[in-house]
Amino acid sequence: MKKNGFTLVELLAVILIMGLLLLAIVPSMNRLQNQNKNKEYEVYAKSAISASKLYVEDKREGLTSYASWKGCVSISYQKLLDAGLIKPFSNKRYNCTDLEVRVYKGTTNTMKFRSRLRCLDTQNGNKVVYDVSNLEAGGCYAYENT
Repeated sequence: MKKNGFTLVELLAVILIMGLLLLAIVPSMNRLQNQNKNKEYEVYAKSAISASKLYVEDKREGLTSYASWKGCVSISYQKLLDAGLIKPFSNKRYNCTDLEVRVYKGTTNTMKFRSRLRCLDTQNGNKVVYDVSNLEAGGCYAYENT
């Protein structure tokens, strides 16, 4: 008897094996996709801090009304956009405009940069999908370094 194709049992075995492989692969792919979404926000936050450093270098004297200052200066998302140092977050589903970077300057003239970035899912009722902050507690104000 000449065999020209697969038997029904062989086809069912192949389909079963493929189904088991998909059961193992799909959850891993979803987890990897979610991790990549978070990385996108983290990269955006890091680029905002880099943009803030450029902003401070460019406008160091005009950041406050004091010639020699210490304390904290807040740099908003809009200031970075207006200066052309950052582009709007490109993902149309998520709104990542809730961004603040603070520059802390002590008596030794060293600067620390801290940030807060909150992203909302605009297609899901503005649900918070990313919220990371390392801002120091309290207000942000600068004063004359005397």
